[in-house]
Amino acid sequence: MTTGARTELAEQLNQQAEWCERLGSKLYATLLIEAASDARRGGAVWVALRDHLPAPLLEVMLPLRFMAAMHALVLRDLAPDLARFYPSVGGTGRPGGAWPAFVSALEEHTEEVRTLSGFPVQTNEVGRCAALIGGWLRIAQVSGRPLRLLEVGSSAGLNLRWDRYRYESAKGSWGRSDSAVRMMWDAPPPHLDARVEIAERRGCDPSPLNPLNENDRIRLLSAVWPDQIERVERTRGALAEASSVPVEVDEESAETWLPGLLEQPADGVATVVFHSIVLQYLSDQERAEFLRLLERAGARATQGAPLAHLTLEPDPGMSGFPVRLRMWPNGEETVLARSGPHGSDIVWT
Repeated sequence: MTTGARTELAEQLNQQAEWCERLGSKLYATLLIEAASDARRGGAVWVALRDHLPAPLLEVMLPLRFMAAMHALVLRDLAPDLARFYPSVGGTGRPGGAWPAFVSALEEHTEEVRTLSGFPVQTNEVGRCAALIGGWLRIAQVSGRPLRLLEVGSSAGLNLRWDRYRYESAKGSWGRSDSAVRMMWDAPPPHLDARVEIAERRGCDPSPLNPLNENDRIRLLSAVWPDQIERVERTRGALAEASSVPVEVDEESAETWLPGLLEQPADGVATVVFHSIVLQYLSDQERAEFLRLLERAGARATQGAPLAHLTLEPDPGMSGFPVRLRMWPNGEETVLARSGPHGSDIVWT
């Protein structure tokens, strides 16, 4: 590998550091800046990650895969010195002092980190349900039918269990009061009185995880930034809820999974295809075919078998992450809200 490859890796690590700083993870921002310097000079970070290059940033997200690999060491009690800086396991050390323990753990577990860094990003961010629920409630209210949920990029299917969680605000709440997952709104969405019945829950993912498997649970938790305790606790709560709600997540991509499910309109239910922060991981061709597939299915929808497409995805032309809902048979699209990438700072439009 050349100096140019080391420079490219360092730039990706620095870019991710900027995002972590903006999104409130001082620990990761600090560690990624140090990691970038280490990679540039050919140190332990470079040794662990060089086999994964080239790695297009938005398609592969190598810096996040690397940080998840290191977090997994902490969660498995393999890096006790580093754990002192990770709030996810009770650490209280200041971020500025974490780098020596970080690089020491990396040098001790280089092969394992190299392997884990090859796994895809698995951020099953439960907080996004706090924004997406505005769409689910609207679909239930407008259609008056049970919801048939089909999630693309499901990971472990935690967001397919959204109705098992509690959503609260001073002006109205929704969901089970005894849920292990609690989320706060500044203000609630419309349609809190909608009658919600789930007819079916199914998802697909190229590399699905099982929330009842201990190794997969660690994979899921490792992808959550360790100093964002609310996110960590939401994920742990969702994992606790998972055992009581069976969900089928197929190991498939959207373009092979959806055609059979959408070939014929499903009478008596509202079919909801949804996803959050997924489109950036698809190639241009995959994305175009996925959207064409939805258009064709939408053309077959009827009042008795409506189809909805609900998304939380970045949009360069808008501030925040818009929550979009398109419903057929009329095909109209509405922006329901703007949200942060993890379901915070929601503004209903």
